[in-house]
Amino acid sequence: MSDNRVFSVRIRFMDDGTEQDVLITDSYSPDELPEGYGDDDIFFFGMREGNIRRAIETGEPCENEWFIVKLYENDEWGSPYDYAQNAKVGE
Repeated sequence: MSDNRVFSVRIRFMDDGTEQDVLITDSYSPDELPEGYGDDDIFFFGMREGNIRRAIETGEPCENEWFIVKLYENDEWGSPYDYAQNAKVGE
């Protein structure tokens, strides 16, 4: 069983402004992913929760290509939480 976490986030691409929900993990290797996730499921490897929150707060681009605009934190994929709005999604 892996201790690595997977985060569901919404990103916005710098070039065209489109938004997409993707998965980011703090794992650096597909071999370290939690059970049930594969390499093809993950958009970006090696980003911890603190870095995700900081990217949202500062508005700094990631990899000079995309911004993280929302973090949906799910313990066992429960209630999504929008850290940018400091509220549960749907409230």
